[in-house]
Amino acid sequence: MKVQRSKKLAIFLAVVMLFSVGLMAACGGGGDEAPPPAPEPAQEPAQEPAQEPAEPAGSDENYIMRIGVGAGGGNPQVKLMDEFKIVAEEMSGGRLTVETYPAGQLGTLAQMLQSVQDGSVAGYFMPTNYFSTIVPELEVLDLAGLFDDSSHAARTLMNNDLSFEPQLEAANIIPMAWLYLNDMLLTGNKEVSSVSDFSGLKVWCNPGVPIQLQMEALGMTTSMLDSTEVVPSMQNGTIDMALAGAPFFLPFGMQDAADYLITSPMRGSCALFAVSKIWFDTMPADIQEIIVAASDQVNREIILDYGPAFQETCIEGLVDGGMTKIVPEGQFLADLEAAYAGAATKYLEGNPDKQGVYDEIKALADASR
Repeated sequence: MKVQRSKKLAIFLAVVMLFSVGLMAACGGGGDEAPPPAPEPAQEPAQEPAQEPAEPAGSDENYIMRIGVGAGGGNPQVKLMDEFKIVAEEMSGGRLTVETYPAGQLGTLAQMLQSVQDGSVAGYFMPTNYFSTIVPELEVLDLAGLFDDSSHAARTLMNNDLSFEPQLEAANIIPMAWLYLNDMLLTGNKEVSSVSDFSGLKVWCNPGVPIQLQMEALGMTTSMLDSTEVVPSMQNGTIDMALAGAPFFLPFGMQDAADYLITSPMRGSCALFAVSKIWFDTMPADIQEIIVAASDQVNREIILDYGPAFQETCIEGLVDGGMTKIVPEGQFLADLEAAYAGAATKYLEGNPDKQGVYDEIKALADASR
């Protein structure tokens, strides 16, 4: 378009010059004066040099990354989110602004999951079992006996390539960091001293068939409330018990809603920091690299040590807040472990298609001890 406009301009100027010369000849002096020289023919304008390929779109622009989590307080998910903001913004030299939304400010966990998939939210933190609605293979991570504790689970997942990661990406979810979450504990308003004491109680737990089977093996029925509804539901008697971690219970004030904390057996669990593939693909390559690097750095250098220490702080806080700690021992502990193990066997027998993933994770977990 630039070349065509230049041609039109040159032709227009040539016509003007010819018209001006003709006008001067018609209105000028006597015949002894030499006629003015004829104008030179209009020349083709020089072609503009080809432009260099443009830099990636927005390479010098600022970008906003909105990330959320359902947990509150100092939960490892919240801690990673806050530390990630600091590190990523510093790495980007201010080009990336990370907006953080803890305690379910972006909606329920199900709503946040949908928002990340459609790209309206950049990223979120969530226990791995919530992803089983998208990639059912992740259910095996909840089988009792697979991991010694949450530290073991985090090391296993963060240090290995996992067969189900491409399936998450196909669902528009890119795994950034598999992180320490907490060991799963039971709280409630009924004192228990044997497995039979659980019979007939209603328990809230995260989704996922293995977890539900474990609770059912104790004789309880499960409730799938959103995490923000657990404490009021315990207070009004809608549920009798809740299965989660101390870093979940303390920030939400479970010490004001439940009387007992059952500390064994502590089953390991993990969370996942994931970003929207739809959103991530709009970022320039250097910003993408910063997001990946910052996630891994914070997870390894901060969360792996922070998580267990914060869990102990939360257990102490719950007890100091008035909860009585029950530590199953002897036959009670043996019966609990047997019930969980039986639930794992029942799950694999009923889901033979998950056996391959279970064997994969078990081999990685054994190598990570």
